[in-house]
Amino acid sequence: MKRLGIPKLALVLLVLFGVPYIASADGITWTLDGVTFGDWTTSLGVTIGNGGSASGSFVFDALANNTYSDVSVSTTPWATLLVPTSYTSLTPLANSNSTGLGLQTPPCSDPSCPDLQNISFLFLVFTQPLTNAGGIIPISLVPNSLEFVCLDTGCDAFDMRLVTSGEVSAAAVATPEPTASLLLGIGLLALLIGSATRKVVSV
Repeated sequence: MKRLGIPKLALVLLVLFGVPYIASADGITWTLDGVTFGDWTTSLGVTIGNGGSASGSFVFDALANNTYSDVSVSTTPWATLLVPTSYTSLTPLANSNSTGLGLQTPPCSDPSCPDLQNISFLFLVFTQPLTNAGGIIPISLVPNSLEFVCLDTGCDAFDMRLVTSGEVSAAAVATPEPTASLLLGIGLLALLIGSATRKVVSV
């Protein structure tokens, strides 16, 4: 009977018991939960907001330089905007990172955004950095997280409503671990290599 050499035997063992692999570095989906807006009264006694809520999700990847993608967030109508507002574009001015997300709609055709009239912005600040591990993270409330719409070109006039409750959540992503069969295969391979080495030395 022909014997398998060590290299061929190693290949067979890897096929049978599996190949070591690295955990996926993909980002995870975070969902807005219970995010609501409240009325806000200015120092002049003017009430702004009329309540409302926000919902949706986004993908965040801490291992890819804290990047956001697949943003799909919407807010309910309010006094200024009588239709739901949908956000899919990141806000360059917000410098979105692991502790805060800035969104705008519609996106500016010119990066400098010279005309801000009728553009809406949504800023969500988190009480702790987002990670790829998932979990539940509360949103930092008044006055950090808010939505506002510009009423003129320079956004000198605007309407605003503040986030008064809410959090973001994501399911934890399990890190793959070596299976028992893989560990057994590696152990057998080590024993065989050691045995072959001893035979060569004895010859």
